Amino acid sequence: MERKRVVEEKIFVEPSVVYFRLIEKGDVNGLKKLIEENSLNINELRTSAGNTGLMYAVHFKKKDVVRFLMNFGADTTLRNNHNETAVDIAKNDKELRDLIEKKRLFY
Repeated sequence: MERKRVVEEKIFVEPSVVYFRLIEKGDVNGLKKLIEENSLNINELRTSAGNTGLMYAVHFKKKDVVRFLMNFGADTTLRNNHNETAVDIAKNDKELRDLIEKKRLFY
């Protein structure tokens, strides 16, 4: 009788892909671990539309992620491919907009 060998295959996923998935899920603990373990520069990671993680979190209304990224040094002045900042994307959400604008005072 022949025994079949099971080989575990590990699929490598680019940290930037995981980063945006964690933002979409609102997983602050996962983000912290990913950023620290991979020494990610959160201001350099962009979606194909040029959105930073902060902009992406604003788009999905993930307030805890917005707070986390801002405390981690997210640059609120960066612009995406449509020339929008995170504040521009938050224009219809006063709480998010205020959160970003208040933090801007400290930069």
